[in-house]
Amino acid sequence: MSVEIWPPIAPEQLKIEEDATQPCSLRKLPQPPHQLITPSPPDSPSSSQPAQARELTWLLESLQDTLVSLKHGLEECYALLAPIDPGSTLVLSTPRAELVKGHVTRVGARIVKGTIHTKLRTMAPMTISINPAHPIHLAPLVTLNALLTQAVDLASLCLSEGERKIQRDCQGAAAFLSSQLRLLAQGIDEAAAILKGSPTNITEFKRTQRPPTASTNRPGTATMEASQPRNPSTRR
Repeated sequence: MSVEIWPPIAPEQLKIEEDATQPCSLRKLPQPPHQLITPSPPDSPSSSQPAQARELTWLLESLQDTLVSLKHGLEECYALLAPIDPGSTLVLSTPRAELVKGHVTRVGARIVKGTIHTKLRTMAPMTISINPAHPIHLAPLVTLNALLTQAVDLASLCLSEGERKIQRDCQGAAAFLSSQLRLLAQGIDEAAAILKGSPTNITEFKRTQRPPTASTNRPGTATMEASQPRNPSTRR
């Protein structure tokens, strides 16, 4: 297949038109000798330092947006442990059989009230009630509350001081944020370990002095009241 152009043009003009229709990547553009640029070595300070400084500045500025989102998430977790009435009520039940059923109410790091009914095979049916005048303090939640408070303070410090230091010295801001974020990560890891739970924290129960009444409990049903674990040194 051949293509003829009419009227015919000179070969030099045809070459120019062909080059104009080709992509830029296929063109061979001549480079004058006096404009040749010699690349600097990879390890030279003139080529690495400005690029690293720009990259560090960009990373520190992008980190501020991430810290804002992290701070909001920590504040939401902290609000879940705030001692605000009426608190949150948790329904207790065993799967497939009502061997244990009832409910407890948590306000902050305390269980303020609740009633639990048990029907175990090896024990007589009983009802466990929590006295609102003597709430149960949950030590893991107290520690978790302290860790979340520290995490929110560290996130706020990174936002305020980090932004101020970035404008002055990026290297100093990077060192400051690195140390603070390590502390923040350590606190979050400890909080996550607490949320996984521990089977060693068992709440003791003691029998009340009040005899069970026929109107509230069935015959053969014992009533117990939950209390905090006693100090072993005070037991007789």
